[in-house]
Amino acid sequence: MANKAVAASNRLRDERGRLLFYAKRSQRYHDHRRGFFKAIIQWFQFFNLIFGSAGVVTYLGETGRTDVLALASAFAAISAAILISVKAVDMEELHAKLLDRCIVFEQRLYKVRNPTEADIADFRYERLELEKMEPRVYHAVQRMCRNEVIRAEGTDGKIRDLGWLQNIFKDVWRYKSILKEIHTV
Repeated sequence: MANKAVAASNRLRDERGRLLFYAKRSQRYHDHRRGFFKAIIQWFQFFNLIFGSAGVVTYLGETGRTDVLALASAFAAISAAILISVKAVDMEELHAKLLDRCIVFEQRLYKVRNPTEADIADFRYERLELEKMEPRVYHAVQRMCRNEVIRAEGTDGKIRDLGWLQNIFKDVWRYKSILKEIHTV
């Protein structure tokens, strides 16, 4: 009887550990995606400011460089359209909000040292609520974050490094081929 109670307690603590890993990985993921969208916004705003400024337009017009003027104007218009179509500002705000919620989730997990079945059920429900709000996952970014947590925590999880091509395009391509390997935790 005592062995069953110990086994059940260990199983619940293991499940809490998996949920903590999820919370830490999700925090890194949302922080990375928030930073990615913030960088896009800042770069496009910078280029729009430069190429759309009256001084640059006037200078290029006076020098007779209408071809460069046309390219600069086109770039400013295209970059503004990209920002609108990608919804970079909305995505940056969403990932910031999800990051905050993941931190609160991790704090709740740390408060409960010896979870009960009811605690684990509540935590699983909260995890599902978080996942419901999340946009589609960029699997290479998730793999990168998973590896970071494994390295930071010193756990015995298997590190699956990204290939050089995956590392370059991790923020713009979802890499469905590695989906099975990512969702082991």
